[in-house]
This record gives sequence, structure tokens and C-alpha cells, in this order.
Amino acid sequence: MLFHSPAFAVFLACFLAGLPLFRDRARVVYTALCSYVFYAWWYPPYLPLLLGMTVLGHFGALLVERAPARLPWAVAVTLAPLAFVKYSIFALHNVGALVGLDLPTATPWHLPLGLSFITFTLIAYLVD
Repeated sequence: MLFHSPAFAVFLACFLAGLPLFRDRARVVYTALCSYVFYAWWYPPYLPLLLGMTVLGHFGALLVERAPARLPWAVAVTLAPLAFVKYSIFALHNVGALVGLDLPTATPWHLPLGLSFITFTLIAYLVD
């Protein structure tokens, strides 16, 4: 959904119309759900990745709150999807070169929209 499209105008109007209906925590949940709808509009198969990262970030923050020494592990788990998507082909290519194999260098996936932003926002949430 592009920002200058009629679909976005309708989506934004519906979101803003629904916002006053909720208070406090319900408003946060409503905003999150609308954010997921907005993200899924682009490419729905990546929605589970976003949901999974959200859940991991939430439980990671709870874990870090109870045991601050686990922050490096929580950050590493948060970085894992980004590292996999961005660097798996690079790693395969280099491992293949080291062992003399011609490993596949094409990916069946694309970099999910905003994955870096989401990852680093979650890390900021964990650290804060």
C-alpha cells in the first residue's frame, strides 16, 4: 500500500476513525493490529516473521528485565532473522569456496520490507 494510493487514504481514515474508540492498552493493541494489516498489505507471507519478531521482542524484554545479564542473548536472537536473510548467501558462497563446492547462491526469498528497521527498533526496546 503506497502512501499516495487511494487504498492508503481509506486505511488511514478507518484507522483514525477507530482510534478514539479505544483507551490505554486497547489503543496500543488496536494500533499494533492496524500496523500488522498495513505491513501484510505489502506481502502477507512475511507477516508471521513480523509477528514472531514482535513476540520474541516482548518475551526477550521480560527476560532481560528479570535477568539483565541475558541482554546479549536477547540481542543475538533478535538479530538472527536479519543476519540470516542478509548474510546466508554470502556465507554459503564463502563456505563453498573454502571446501571447493558450488553451493547455490540464489535465494528463494527477498529481504522483507523494513526488516532492518524492525530489528534495530526491537534491539532499542530491549536495551531501553
